[in-house]
Amino acid sequence: MAAPELDWQEERSPGDDPAAFSRPLAPGSGVSGWQVVGAIREEPDNVLYAVTRGGDGPPACLKLIDPSPLHDSGYFRHLRRAARRWRRVDNPHLVRLVEAGRSPSGPYLATALFVGASLADELEGDGLPVVDASRIGIELASALDAALDAGLSPGALTPQDVTLTSAGALVTDPGVGRGPVREPTDVFGAVDYLSPEEARGERPVPQSAVYSLACLMHRCLTGAPPYPRDLAEAVLYAHVVEPPPRPSERNSSLPAEVDAVFERAMAATPQQRQPGPGRFAHELAAALGGSRVAGAAARAERPQRRREPRPALRRAGALAAVIALCAAGGFALGSSGGTDEAPAPPRAAPPPAPPASAMAAVEIADKLEVRRARLRERLAGARTRTGQARVARRLSGLYASVARGAEEATPGVRRALADARRAHARLAAAATARRAEQRAWAAARAAARRADAALARELSRSAG
Repeated sequence: MAAPELDWQEERSPGDDPAAFSRPLAPGSGVSGWQVVGAIREEPDNVLYAVTRGGDGPPACLKLIDPSPLHDSGYFRHLRRAARRWRRVDNPHLVRLVEAGRSPSGPYLATALFVGASLADELEGDGLPVVDASRIGIELASALDAALDAGLSPGALTPQDVTLTSAGALVTDPGVGRGPVREPTDVFGAVDYLSPEEARGERPVPQSAVYSLACLMHRCLTGAPPYPRDLAEAVLYAHVVEPPPRPSERNSSLPAEVDAVFERAMAATPQQRQPGPGRFAHELAAALGGSRVAGAAARAERPQRRREPRPALRRAGALAAVIALCAAGGFALGSSGGTDEAPAPPRAAPPPAPPASAMAAVEIADKLEVRRARLRERLAGARTRTGQARVARRLSGLYASVARGAEEATPGVRRALADARRAHARLAAAATARRAEQRAWAAARAAARRADAALARELSRSAG
C-alpha cells in the first residue's frame, strides 16, 4: 500500500545558516527523502530540481527556495497553511502539490513532474502571438480561479511561475513560495505584477489576482510590463497612482476594445475590477477576437527567423530524457544503414584547432554571459541589503557551478573564477550584517566588482 502524502516535512530550525543555498545541489543529493536527478532551471530566489523519492519512486519537481532572513516562523506558518489548501486543488493548469517543508538546504515545494519552457524564457524578446496569449490567459485564469476557490491568495503571478508544457500553460507556484509580501521591493521579478493594495503593503484580495493576471497578459501582448521603470520604487508608485496603460498604444495590431478590458482589470480599487480572473480572461479573449485574422496575416508576412533552442529548454529536455530512461530501466541504440549516394569530394584540410584552454575560456564566457549580466543588473538595482545578499549568493553559486567544469581552463581563469565566487560570498555575508558595518559592506562590494573585472580580463586574455 502506498504511503500517504505528507503536508509538511520539518528538517530545519529557524536559526540555521542560509549560506548552503549558494551551493547548487549535485545529482544524488538528498532533500527530506527526495533524491536529486538534476537542476531544471535557476531563478534569483529559487532553484527547480528534478527529483525522485527512493530508488523506484515516481519522478517529481522540487522547488528549493532561497532561505531568506524574511522566512521566519510566520512565513513557515503561512507556507504550511497554504500547502494544505493547495493540495485540495484539482485543476489541469495548476501543478499538483505533493509535499512542502523545510530542510537544511532551505524551504521547498515538491510537485508533480512537469517539463517545459518557462514563460519568462518565451518573453525574453517580443510578446506572444495574439492567439497564443489569449489561450494562455484563459488557462492561467482557470488555475487562479481554482486556487481562489480553495482559499488560496495567489497574489502576484510572474512569468517565472508559469511553464509552457505540451498540455498547455501550467502555474507551478500560485504565490505560495514567496509568502506574504512584507517588503515589495524584496520580491524578485514580482514588482511588475503586484496589485496596488499589495504595493501599499496590504493583504491581497481575490481581485488582486485579476490585476496580476492583467499585468502578465500586458507583458504577453506587448512585450513589456505595464509600467517599465528603472527602479522598483518607481514601479510600485506607478501601480498605486498612475492610470492603467493602454496596450493598443504599444502594440498597434491590438483592437481598441482591449484597452477597456485592461482599464477595468487594473483599476486602483479592487471592487472596480472583474470579479475573478476567469471573467477577465474571457472578456480579453472576446476583445482580441477581431485581431486574430490581422495578427495571423502579419505573422505570415513576417520573415521567419530560425530560433536556437534556449539553454533552459535544452536542459529540461535532457532531464526529461534522463528521467524517462530511469523509469524504463534501459535504453535502445539505433544505427543508421548504408546509403547509395556517391562519395563526397575530398575537402581541404581543416585549419588547426585552437588550444583546449582557449576553447574552455570561450565556453565559460558563453555560460556566464546572459545569466551573469542579469544577476549583476539585479545586484546594482537591489534597493535593500536582503535583496543584494540574495543576488550575491546566486552569483557566487553561478561561479562555483561553472568552475566545476573548467578543468581545461588556464590556471589564471580557474583562479579568477574562485576569487569571484569568494568575493560574492563575502558580499552576501556583509550585506546581511548590522548596519553599523557599512564600511565592511562597501569594501566587500568593491572587491566583488574588482573580481568580476579580473575574471573578464582573464577570460579575454585566455580566449585570445
